Amino acid sequence: MGYNTTLVIMNDALHQIKEDKDFGRKVYEAALVIDRQENRQRGVDISSGCHCNAATVIEQHHADSTAVIAVGGNCATVLHTTYGYRHHEEADQIHILEELADRYGYTIRKKPTKDNKCISCSGSGHYDSNGSPPCGSCNGTGKRSS
Repeated sequence: MGYNTTLVIMNDALHQIKEDKDFGRKVYEAALVIDRQENRQRGVDISSGCHCNAATVIEQHHADSTAVIAVGGNCATVLHTTYGYRHHEEADQIHILEELADRYGYTIRKKPTKDNKCISCSGSGHYDSNGSPPCGSCNGTGKRSS
């Protein structure tokens, strides 16, 4: 499948980029450099007109992988890269989020519902429709424990 390259373009430089006949070549060269760069934290800046960082190549990863990247303040940080290119479905997004949280020593859990019903017994306080036995998850209260 090949590789993907993440590029951040500074909107303030768009006019300069439009007029820069060498911009495509500069992107090409920066993409080649980022692959060989030892410290990839900063990225590779691409100049255009009076802008020394009209764009920045942030990272490259194989197309079979997914990168989670934070962008802000004219910079970007690769937070996590994981194997697998599926990230369009919510379940896949949650899986990537779980991996990212685990990387930093955290876990994630779904927020309680507004009505705070126990998810095991749906708020009835019992496992079955006959009223017995009491739900072990909420101790028969029908409310989600915190």
